Amino acid sequence: MIVFPKDFLNLETERLILNEISMNDVDFLFEIRNNDANNKFIGRKKSSLVEVKQFVIDRISDFKEKKGITWMIYNKETKQNIGSICYWNFNFETNTAEMGYELTPEFQGKGFMQEALSKVINFGFNRLNLQIIEAFTDKNNKPSINALLKYNFIQNAEFELNNEKNLMMFKLTSTQL
Repeated sequence: MIVFPKDFLNLETERLILNEISMNDVDFLFEIRNNDANNKFIGRKKSSLVEVKQFVIDRISDFKEKKGITWMIYNKETKQNIGSICYWNFNFETNTAEMGYELTPEFQGKGFMQEALSKVINFGFNRLNLQIIEAFTDKNNKPSINALLKYNFIQNAEFELNNEKNLMMFKLTSTQL
């Protein structure tokens, strides 16, 4: 059974602080959601400021309604917002959740997402009691694929056979750790 926290739990790594999404993140999210490099592999359209504000409101509501957990990723040294990571699409019957993540281009390739993934995967299995974590990525997004493989996610080839887009599905089970 998934153990959804009553209160939001911020997380910390050696170089990162993962805080609850808030209205203070709107400007950053407006920038990242309108960045062509970030949108390239996820097929996301550019967002208006109103849409970004609603996105934040929805993510805050998701936590209250036990539908999702969204952390904003901050560089501990500079206090700069550099990305986000989340759990969503919870299935309380199978103890499964989907994980999503993104970093601004200037912080990619520096190990920040690896740090965040490690902490959030650990949180998912040990705090939320997840049995399976799923992640989807574009088949051309090699850094994302490599990040998932580093944590022993296994590609679900059956998903690709039934999928018309360039999406790949990866799964990590608690027994794989």
